[in-house]
Amino acid sequence: MQNMKTIALTICFCYLLFSCGEVQVRKSVYNSIPLQKGKKLDLVYKDPNLDFKSYDGLIVKKTAAEVPTTDVVPSESVADAISSALYEEIKGAGIFKDVKKEGQEVTLKYLVLETSLTELNPGSGAKRYLIGFGAGASNIQVEGKIVDPTTNKTLFAYVDRRAGWIGVFGGRSRSLILDDAIAHAKDVAEELQSSTP
Repeated sequence: MQNMKTIALTICFCYLLFSCGEVQVRKSVYNSIPLQKGKKLDLVYKDPNLDFKSYDGLIVKKTAAEVPTTDVVPSESVADAISSALYEEIKGAGIFKDVKKEGQEVTLKYLVLETSLTELNPGSGAKRYLIGFGAGASNIQVEGKIVDPTTNKTLFAYVDRRAGWIGVFGGRSRSLILDDAIAHAKDVAEELQSSTP
């Protein structure tokens, strides 16, 4: 009986040891772009001649949901939350002269922010509550790029993966994911601010 307890504790310890740690970014569609560790985002590319001030503004396109929806969290609602948060945070940061949502009238001198939700995992509230230490974490990954539509040149690109693992009684997956979407948008705005000369 004592051996069974020891084995069970060893298995639990190994699970906790190897399931914790830094959030790993999954394979990206931007593998052809030389991404590096960002200040706030996991991986970032900045064009060496980046200058947002020479443009009239930025269009924030609707985030594409490239993952299947789940029973717990519909991927379209997460994508909409990401788009809305990005619009609000970037507009509030004052990086661009003007920020508009997709579909609004603009001049030719606007950049375009295209984003995709490339991972959505609601995780397990039970594991977060019972085991903790990162077990049962919810995950989202967002990939984005700012493009000059006249030249089709990518001026800024990023990959950002978030994990939500803290909450009262394990936290609700939906609220953890939506909190991650808002935190993601804030970090994109900060990364863009740090990129502005």
